[in-house]
Amino acid sequence: MDLMICNRMLDKDRRQQLSRLRLELRRLREELAQTLKPGFEGTPLVKGNVYDRAYRCGAARCVCRRGQLHRNVGLGWSEDGRARFRQVPPDRVGELRRKSADYLRLRQARATVTVLGKKIVGVLDQIQEVRREEPFDA
Repeated sequence: MDLMICNRMLDKDRRQQLSRLRLELRRLREELAQTLKPGFEGTPLVKGNVYDRAYRCGAARCVCRRGQLHRNVGLGWSEDGRARFRQVPPDRVGELRRKSADYLRLRQARATVTVLGKKIVGVLDQIQEVRREEPFDA
């Protein structure tokens, strides 16, 4: 009789644990759905960051030698392990900032999906262990 009570308690504990794991799996699924949204957008992307740059040109008599640096807006990115930079025409700054920001959002989503995928697999492994039973009595 004590064995039956023990088995029922185990079943109750397993059901509660399984319920908690399923809730976690649903939460992760919703988080994944939100994270994937940038992948469904259709706008063009531009790799890199648009930023303001201040620099000295190197000319001996230039005002930049006295602290009045040259300024421009450019797009910086990495290609083949090297940093690249190209000046952005003033009429394209807003457009390239948006496309660059969209690219960054997609890259962040990709990284988050990797982390969420590992968490989901971990929860599925736990569900498997909770639901698993031996086919034969020992």
